[in-house]
Amino acid sequence: MNTAPNPRPRQAAGPFQHWLIERLAGLAGAL
Repeated sequence: MNTAPNPRPRQAAGPFQHWLIERLAGLAGAL
Protein backbone atom coordinates (compact mmCIF):
# COMPACT_ATOMS: atom_id res chain seq x y z
CA MET A 1 0.00 0.00 0.00
CA ASN A 2 1.14 3.52 -0.74
CA THR A 3 1.03 5.58 2.45
CA ALA A 4 2.35 8.73 0.80
CA PRO A 5 -0.06 11.70 1.11
CA ASN A 6 0.48 12.62 -2.54
CA PRO A 7 1.40 9.58 -4.67
CA ARG A 8 1.38 11.64 -7.89
CA PRO A 9 3.23 14.93 -7.32
CA ARG A 10 3.61 15.45 -11.08
CA GLN A 11 -0.11 15.80 -11.60
CA ALA A 12 -0.26 18.38 -8.80
CA ALA A 13 2.14 20.60 -10.74
CA GLY A 14 -0.57 21.26 -13.31
CA PRO A 15 -0.44 22.16 -17.01
CA PHE A 16 2.42 24.65 -16.57
CA GLN A 17 4.95 21.89 -15.90
CA HIS A 18 3.58 19.94 -18.85
CA TRP A 19 4.03 22.99 -21.07
CA LEU A 20 7.54 23.53 -19.73
CA ILE A 21 8.48 19.90 -20.45
CA GLU A 22 7.05 20.22 -23.96
CA ARG A 23 9.13 23.35 -24.59
CA LEU A 24 12.30 21.74 -23.24
CA ALA A 25 11.69 18.66 -25.36
CA GLY A 26 11.15 20.87 -28.41
CA LEU A 27 14.36 22.80 -27.79
CA ALA A 28 16.30 19.58 -27.26
CA GLY A 29 14.87 18.23 -30.52
CA ALA A 30 15.84 21.43 -32.33
CA LEU A 31 19.45 20.94 -31.28
